[in-house]
Amino acid sequence: EDARVVNASQLLNALSSPLDEVVLILGDLNCETDAASIQLMVDAGYEEQLLKYNGQVYTHCYGGGRHLDHVLANATMARQVTSAKVEHVCTTCYVDNDDRTYSDHDPYVVTVRLSSGQEETEDIEFTESFASTLGTFTPVNVTGQGEWTISDNYKCAMMNGYSSGTNEDWLISPPFDLSDKYS
Repeated sequence: EDARVVNASQLLNALSSPLDEVVLILGDLNCETDAASIQLMVDAGYEEQLLKYNGQVYTHCYGGGRHLDHVLANATMARQVTSAKVEHVCTTCYVDNDDRTYSDHDPYVVTVRLSSGQEETEDIEFTESFASTLGTFTPVNVTGQGEWTISDNYKCAMMNGYSSGTNEDWLISPPFDLSDKYS
């Protein structure tokens, strides 16, 4: 937990002078909502969006379902979030022998209205098949021995540092140009 608090402090320090006034922190932070690292971000003004829209949310299935993945928004961004939900397509906390299971975490969907002056927006269409490569995504290995790979069975990018000790790895999407997405 101490390492997570240090990481959260460093993240908040980096965000203290953001390039943009709207900030959304999301990902597998691998700690419960009441953990000191999450509380540090909440105390700094970040609101957990998954709990805002569903107080009974779980994103990870180990020991009956836990909330380990988070979507935290600063006040400016929180006003633009219109929904946040978990799509239970991976975990098998309550379903046995489900052949869709390819992860112990469920994905989540966050919907935002990026401009309060525009009522209609155009959907962003982006797909990456991960059929044989990471495509336009960039893997970043910060620490540890884990590496991003492609699953031949499920055609997805995957990374598992569970048995290799401390690991921090990112899979960064390509930039999205949202300038022409308003009608």
